[in-house]
Amino acid sequence: MPTPWTRADDAALAAAIAAEDHAAVIRLARRRAGLNQTELAHRFGCHPSMISRFEKARRRPRDPAMLRRLAELLDLPATAFGLHVRVASEQLPVRSPRVSTSPAEEDYMRRRTFLVATTGGLLGSGLTTNTAAAAEPDPAALLAHHLEPILLGPAAPAAPATASSLRRGLTAARAAFDRADYLTLARDLPPLARAAEATRAATGGGHDIAAEVYTLITRALIKLPASGLEWISADRASLAATRTSDPLLLAEAERVKASVCRRGKQHDRAQELVLAAVDHLDTGNRAAPQHLALYSVLMCTAGYGAARAGNRDLALDLLADASRTAARLTDHRALHGPLTANITSHQVSALHVLGDPAAALHYARTAGPFTGTSTERQGRYLVDLALVHHALDRPGPAYNALREAEHRASGEVHTRATARNLIRDLRDHRGANLPGIRELAARAHVA
Repeated sequence: MPTPWTRADDAALAAAIAAEDHAAVIRLARRRAGLNQTELAHRFGCHPSMISRFEKARRRPRDPAMLRRLAELLDLPATAFGLHVRVASEQLPVRSPRVSTSPAEEDYMRRRTFLVATTGGLLGSGLTTNTAAAAEPDPAALLAHHLEPILLGPAAPAAPATASSLRRGLTAARAAFDRADYLTLARDLPPLARAAEATRAATGGGHDIAAEVYTLITRALIKLPASGLEWISADRASLAATRTSDPLLLAEAERVKASVCRRGKQHDRAQELVLAAVDHLDTGNRAAPQHLALYSVLMCTAGYGAARAGNRDLALDLLADASRTAARLTDHRALHGPLTANITSHQVSALHVLGDPAAALHYARTAGPFTGTSTERQGRYLVDLALVHHALDRPGPAYNALREAEHRASGEVHTRATARNLIRDLRDHRGANLPGIRELAARAHVA
């Protein structure tokens, strides 16, 4: 039974705050909140051992976003950890803004990423990783923790919102996903989903927004170890999409559901869903560019699915179809660039799962720099290249590709289950000299 909180404890907490003794502040405030270390760790999104290290002063939390989150959970003012009071517009978690670069600098980074990832060249000291990331909450744990009540209940009540407000929230959530900012996504998706559902219940409309929200939730959950939640969100996306008249929404919802089925080794069902999604699209001579773009993405999904099922010829045929369709969009640069990158990524992944990592690496080298796509896709591609190197028993190049992925899209490496499993394999690899691999494992919350 917890020890009763006393005035003496209040005085001790005040003294710890005055002395800037963060270890004592966390320990005492946790006791005051009636939480044990495991309960606080679960809410914070980390392993209980991290809370223990904080309280024993073996590790001093320094990242402002993390300290604000701790203060919030422990019902403390931010000043208890030496932080300024945040302005009303500031939101958690605080993330460093992306620094804009010149076209020349962007081109240099793209070429450098390509060379490091495909050749396995050693990374120089110019590549730095944000050390504050080591103290960040676990994005995978937070995603699972915050999305579970939305899908299984009980979900907190919410008020209906206007269509424009929901659309702004969805746009912001998509942007967070595209930059692999899964901490922000874990925070923003639940209230958005609740508001979308409340709006549907109150107005009988808003099914399009709900379909897009649940599709995004499914895409986020696919990053995590399979839990069953992704099946629920995929089904909700599909059901909401069927209540709209938007063929693109219907096709995208079916595509994402197919990815969930493929992940569950239901390959035939996955391919059926992709074919059903194609039926919603117009791919004729006068087809809208958006229909052609989604058709190409569907062929990538189907091609990778065929590869997972071990059907090499079908996989390569479907990916070739994706390339032919993308070629019809060369005049639409906003669509063509991401499509080309998507095809390259799926081609490399398909060859890898078909058991031909050498061909996958050759394709990556001949395809050239991986450009024109989101941070999330860049990170995913680099992780997949690391898997290719690992399959070729090249731990050094695999590690370098992972480090480059972390530099470009740290959230992808710190969240995606595939990346974490690879980090664990490399850390435990006997005979490999990989300086910093244990630190990378800590940043990625790999036990």
